[in-house]
Order: sequence, then structure tokens, then C-alpha cells
Amino acid sequence: MHERESGRARARERAGAHERERERARTSERESGHARARERARARGRERARARERERARERESACTRERERACVHERERESVRARGTENTRKSTRERGKEGGREHEREKERGRESGRVHERERENERPQKSKQVCTRARENESLRERAQERERARENMRERTMCVRAHERERIHKSQRKRETARERKREPERAREKERTRYHERDHTSVHDSESEREYKSTREGERERQREREQAREQLTMRKRASVHEREQVCMREKECTRERERVHESQKECMTGHAQETILVRHMCKRGTT
Repeated sequence: MHERESGRARARERAGAHERERERARTSERESGHARARERARARGRERARARERERARERESACTRERERACVHERERESVRARGTENTRKSTRERGKEGGREHEREKERGRESGRVHERERENERPQKSKQVCTRARENESLRERAQERERARENMRERTMCVRAHERERIHKSQRKRETARERKREPERAREKERTRYHERDHTSVHDSESEREYKSTREGERERQREREQAREQLTMRKRASVHEREQVCMREKECTRERERVHESQKECMTGHAQETILVRHMCKRGTT
């Protein structure tokens, strides 16, 4: 009895071990299937990523190609426009030349026609043979007079030109002299001071004992010192006035700042009073609602 029980227990144990073994096998099979599925999914994802990258590269290449083609088309259009403009300019130049040549021919033809008309008029108005010599002499005389008139006109023009040039040179020389005179006038005080300094310097070094010259020299030196003192005093007074004006501006700024701070304090006190009054009003209303007044 006991052996049968123990045999059954061992059989159950073996069956449980087999079952556990089969379960582990099924689990490992499932896990290996999942792993292969995951690997296949990763491979598909990598393949899709590579396909997307290839597609983007193709799109970039096609965009670059389209841009190059568009640039080539624009360049060809600009080249054609430039060529048309050059051709039009060339044509218009040729046409203008041709038109100018035709106009020149027409002018020459009109001149020849007018010459023929004039010649016919002269033939019609030409007197008999005996008066031709006088007519030719009068014409020659008129030609000589016209030549003399032209010569006198040229001579007058030359004289006027020479006068204009002479006036221009005189004006330039006068302006130069004025500038030089102004320059000399500006330099004259400095030269006088330099001469005075040189004279005083020579007098100091040569020990001149002329009493009158000494008094003049001393009075001049004293006057110079007095003028120097006056200039220094004027400069000090100007400095003091500037400092006083700066101090006054600083005082005005300080007073303005003080007024601003006072206004801010008054504004803050007003705000506090209004805030306290509002709080008191709210408290009274609340107490009235509760009926505790």
C-alpha cells in the first residue's frame, strides 16, 4: 500500500517535472519567437529608415537638378534678351546711319537745285556783253569789302579776347595782392611783438643805462604784467561764474528731486488713507450684513 502510494507520488512528481519541462520549452520557444519578431521589426524599421533617407536624397538631387535647370533657363533668357537688345541697338544704329545718309543726300540735292536755280536767275538777269565787266568789278569790290569786314571783325575779336585776358590777369593779381596784404596785416602785430621782444632782449644783454629807456622799458614791462594779471583775474572770474552756474543747476536739480519725493510721499499717504477708508467701509458693510452693528 505504501509502495503504491510512493509510486504514485513519484509518478506525479515525474509528470509535474515533465509538465514543467514542457512549459519551459514552450516559454523559451515563445521568447525566441518574440526575439526573432523584434529583430525582424528592427530590420524592417532600419530598412524603412534607409528607404526614407534614399527618398530624401533623391528629392534633394531632383531639387538641385530643377534649380540648375531653372538657372540655365534664366541665363538663356537673359542671354537672349541681351542678344536682342544688342541686335536692336545695332539695327537702330544702322537705320539712323542710313537715314542720316539719305538726309545728307537730300540736302546736297537741294543745294544743287538751289545752285541751278540761282544760275538760271543769273543767266536771266545777266545784262548784255558790254556791262559784264562792270558787274564783275562790282562783285569783286563787294567781295573785297566783305573780306575786309571779316578781317576787321577778327581783329576786333582778338583785341576783345586780349582785353578780357588782361582784365582776368589783373583781377587775379589784385586778389593775390589783397590776400598778401591781409596776410601781412595779420602778421604785423606778431612782428611788432617780436621786434619789441628782440629790442628788450638786446637791451637786457647789452646793459643799456639810459634812464629814459630804462623807465620806458620798466613801464612797458609793468604794463605787460598788469595786463597779464587782468587776464588771469578775468579767467578766474569766468571760472568762478561757471562754477556758480554749475552749483546753481545742481541746487535746482536737488530741489526738483526733493519736490518729486515730497509728491510721492503725499501720493503714498493718500493711497494709504484711501485703502484704510475702503477697508473700513467693507468691514461696516460686512457687519451690517451679519447684523452685528
